[in-house]
Amino acid sequence: DQVRVFSLGTTTPIARRRGRLDRAGVLLWARSAAEVVIRGQSLAATNHARLLLGDDDVLRLDPEVPDKQFALDKTTSTAALVGYARNRARHISPRFGETFAHHVPRHYEPSHRADLEVA
Repeated sequence: DQVRVFSLGTTTPIARRRGRLDRAGVLLWARSAAEVVIRGQSLAATNHARLLLGDDDVLRLDPEVPDKQFALDKTTSTAALVGYARNRARHISPRFGETFAHHVPRHYEPSHRADLEVA
C-alpha cells in the first residue's frame, strides 16, 4: 500500500496490419516489427507492475489514437492533440485523484550536499 505508479505514455497508434503479415517473413515484417516489439514490451511492463502491486495501485495513461494522427515532431495537429488530451484528462481525473491526490511527500534531504567540505 506504500507504492503507487502513474505511467504516462505518449499515445499508442492503432495501426492496421496487413493480413499477409501472418505468413510473412523478415522482409515484410521489417517496417512493423519494431512497433510491435515496443508495444509488447510496454504492455508486459505495465502488466508486470500490476501483478506485483495490484490493479488499484498502477494507473497507465497511453491513449490509443488512429495511426499517423499525431507524431512527436508534427506541429500541424497541435490543436487536435490538446483537445484530445483534455478529453482523456476528464476521463482519468477521478481515478488519478483517488489514487494520488492525497499523497504528501516527505521532505527531501540529499545524502550528499555540495556545501559540506570534503576531507
